Amino acid sequence: MQYQKGKKVLFIAKKIPWSNNGGESIVIHKDMDFFHQKGFEIFFFGINTKKHFVKDVSHNIPNYIKSYESEFINTFSFFRLIYLFIFKNKTWYLDRFYSLKIHQKLNEFISINNFDIIVYEGLPCTLYQNHFSGKLIYRAHNVENLLWKTKKDFLYNMSNPILKKVFYFFYKNIEQLLNNYENTYLNNFDLIATLSNVDANYFNNYYQNVKTLPIFIGDSILAKRNVEPKLKLVILGSMDWQPNLEGTKWFLKNVWNELNHELFELTIAGKGAFKIFKNETTLNFNEHWQNFEEIKRQNDILIVPLFSGGGIRIKILEAIQYQLPIISTKKGIEGIEVNTSISIADSKDEFKEILNTLEQNRNQLIEIQEKMLDLHLNFKENSLKLETWI
Repeated sequence: MQYQKGKKVLFIAKKIPWSNNGGESIVIHKDMDFFHQKGFEIFFFGINTKKHFVKDVSHNIPNYIKSYESEFINTFSFFRLIYLFIFKNKTWYLDRFYSLKIHQKLNEFISINNFDIIVYEGLPCTLYQNHFSGKLIYRAHNVENLLWKTKKDFLYNMSNPILKKVFYFFYKNIEQLLNNYENTYLNNFDLIATLSNVDANYFNNYYQNVKTLPIFIGDSILAKRNVEPKLKLVILGSMDWQPNLEGTKWFLKNVWNELNHELFELTIAGKGAFKIFKNETTLNFNEHWQNFEEIKRQNDILIVPLFSGGGIRIKILEAIQYQLPIISTKKGIEGIEVNTSISIADSKDEFKEILNTLEQNRNQLIEIQEKMLDLHLNFKENSLKLETWI
């Protein structure tokens, strides 16, 4: 399907996506790439937070970006958080991302350009909804309130009873306000585009205009690597996202410490990993990897030890594209229709059994890669559903 060139689409995001390789950034990249391939002029407005602050990314911006704007906001100002919690208790967690200055600048940006579509990447960006004659799309990276529900449920293993109660109250409060917001304040959107059927089923309980639109998956890429004495494992993900941190700590304690390190090697690839795990002398770190091909060339198996969180795991889709064998928890592959090429493990014994079996029979890795090629073809076909964005 071809579209008339000259149509304009504005992407609004709470992160500058050209500065890191996290899942959220990859989704934004893929979405913009798709619209660009369909002949749209791409505009971008980013909320530059203190947590993910980017000083200058001008050299990383793709050439097809017609215009780029950003504005800074400190989402972790202590006094501002206290004010929001007291006076805007129903939406305080989201209102951290709201600024009248940003809204005014965004309105000016919109008024100057005659956009056909505005895409809001992530829930906090929906605070900046505008009266707009074109098409409004909310790109739901996950169901936020369910993310906090699973984080709350994961507190069972916290040993300090006082901290456990404090965090439970905190998580419960955030869960409830996000639940109210997600179930009530998204009526103005012409389309709610989810990454998985699991998330779509949730939003279908409250809205009519919901579709599952996975990210665009390109051609399969087989990045070959030489067989080495040790089986190389990698955990991929930013450690500033709590589900990644919780899952990695669990894997290190329950699985990695019980494996034979003469047979296995483990790398943690993601922001903040070295600072947190620097005392773990048996680990390797790669915080500044450039692309997934680099990850594939250096590793044999992707480990996904997730027990909480929502949305879809972009790293799994990329691993499928690059045919990197995967061992994941059931939670890790939630929302992804998979075949037997992906190994499922929810306990330390299951992880160890699968890993030891693959280490003893390396030929199984080749068989898994062949099955992953079939799985990739299915995902590539499903990604064509992105045509229904427009």
